[in-house]
Amino acid sequence: MPDRYDDLYRSAFIHSRLRRYLDLGVRTTVFRLRDRADVGYWEFEDIEAAGVDGAGVVPEPATGLSGWNSGWGASHFAGVDSAGQLWSIWWAPGMERWRVDSPSASAGGPALAEARPTAVTATWDAFHISAIDTQGHLIMTWWAPGFDAWHSEDLTVQLDGPALQAGSLASDFNGRLVNLNIAGLDADGHARIYWWN
Repeated sequence: MPDRYDDLYRSAFIHSRLRRYLDLGVRTTVFRLRDRADVGYWEFEDIEAAGVDGAGVVPEPATGLSGWNSGWGASHFAGVDSAGQLWSIWWAPGMERWRVDSPSASAGGPALAEARPTAVTATWDAFHISAIDTQGHLIMTWWAPGFDAWHSEDLTVQLDGPALQAGSLASDFNGRLVNLNIAGLDADGHARIYWWN
């Protein structure tokens, strides 16, 4: 049971009023004040309306997006479009607008399956995006500070591993052990783990 029943959102009137404002296209901001707590708020930014740098347009992903952060405060999201290209939508402090880039174009990687990629950041701010290509191979697309381009590696070929099912990936980075783990399901539904240390 939650230990803070006194701190639940309880106002159906406010919720219904906000829904109506949204239906009318009226942008609103709601502050929820609590004793002994800093004021926090959510914002919405339509990056397509504001314009983006890099590719100039936000691609239409055929998959869900995965997100990650950097040690310098940048926010990143990645997805795969219907042509199998990996796209990154990102912003960093000091940038006026969000930027859209194709790590696939930079790294020269293969066409990817239309399935959500996974993404992690290592403690040294290297970005690792894992996805499955159209043959079921695990493709690692990565970038690290000091590199001017993304890199792509077919881990299935490099490590003579099994093909994995698209949409079955999960990944994490363990900072204490300094290892990167990518798990997925093979054709028989068995869990397979690739790891780097």
